[in-house]
Amino acid sequence: MESVICDLCGDNHTKKLWTTSDRWTKTGQRFDIVRCLECGLVFVNPRPDKNEIERFYPEEYSPYHRSKKIRWFLKKNFQLAREVNILRKFLPEKAKILEIGAGGGEDLAFLRDRGKWLTEGTDLSPYAKETAQKEFRLNLTLGQLEEISFPNESFDLVRNKYVLEHVHSPKSMIGETYRILKPGGTLIVFVPGHLYLWGENDMLAHHVRRYKNRAHLSRVLQKNGFHVERCSWWNIFLFLPIATIILLIKLKDRIFHRGKHEPGDHIYELPRLLNRFLKRVLVLENKILAKGFDSPVGVSLFAVARKKP
Repeated sequence: MESVICDLCGDNHTKKLWTTSDRWTKTGQRFDIVRCLECGLVFVNPRPDKNEIERFYPEEYSPYHRSKKIRWFLKKNFQLAREVNILRKFLPEKAKILEIGAGGGEDLAFLRDRGKWLTEGTDLSPYAKETAQKEFRLNLTLGQLEEISFPNESFDLVRNKYVLEHVHSPKSMIGETYRILKPGGTLIVFVPGHLYLWGENDMLAHHVRRYKNRAHLSRVLQKNGFHVERCSWWNIFLFLPIATIILLIKLKDRIFHRGKHEPGDHIYELPRLLNRFLKRVLVLENKILAKGFDSPVGVSLFAVARKKP
């Protein structure tokens, strides 16, 4: 384990919020969740170092595997199809796309097949690499982005979707992304938002931080030279029920003694009608966001940033 300073502002003064345990594996490892007193970033400290982190992402970690159940938030083709339509407006054919943390390769394969772009992906897990190769004929590059050493100005677009909350240094990853993007190239980022929503699923997914608001995420990008063209909340309409459920669970855990948890995720198969309804909710939301509306609230944050031409 290693103790670290705040990756966003560099300050080392923090306040411990609570202590929780690893729910994926049977290590029994306990982690302190702290808040930076200077900028408000919430993160795990101390945390597993780079030599320890792999054991917290076992083979059964769900993002490494293709989704076969009816899960509205994992059945992403309808969202990816809209993303492809948007990207076609400014990405030429044969443009090069890199996805950081590609997992089992489902998103990357969709972009390759629908968009006719040249795609590459990275991940830390040999299991993810094996799944991507077996299911989608994708050859992912293993390793931290900063250690792979892609050539300068290699890519037209980099997707960083729910990765920054996992890595040891977002500042370092974003800086490396800037180097490998072509002049005028685009970075798309998604991260979990709202510090008070830190809960059990963050520990299940092995997040080491959450972002407070749009200014938090924009600051990370701007400090590394990016021009932030857009930064907004996502998952707007379901924010209230999701936030209510998370806060009630946290309240229950404070009042009652927390029992033992079996390793594994909390992703469940949904009834077909409910799944269809939730899908329609997100389709409507994506249409609204596509028109340029930036929501003041939501579950996740996303940003579109561009490297200087």
